Amino acid sequence: MIISIKLNVILLSCLPLAALFVTERSTKMCQLCLSEMVGIIHILNDSKTTILAKIDDKCDKICGMDMELYRVCVTTMSKIYLKIADQMEKEFNPNNFCKKMHICPKYL
Repeated sequence: MIISIKLNVILLSCLPLAALFVTERSTKMCQLCLSEMVGIIHILNDSKTTILAKIDDKCDKICGMDMELYRVCVTTMSKIYLKIADQMEKEFNPNNFCKKMHICPKYL
């Protein structure tokens, strides 16, 4: 009985240390998630220029010398792509994404 009480006291005295370890690890995981998501957003932004250039090339090949059709093609496809890219940026917003994945606290 006495050993049990002493063991409980020892375990209870270790709880703040364990909580600190969990909090420190959680903070590091949150920071890692945020930094990685920022990297993904940068990659998405960097790829926009490349993809818009590819849209321009494809429309040029498809439309040939018909400049009006080329203009409509580039405008339409670019608008569609930019809407998709904007939606992806919203979904991958670092703060929102890491909270939704329960990696970062809700009060971030």
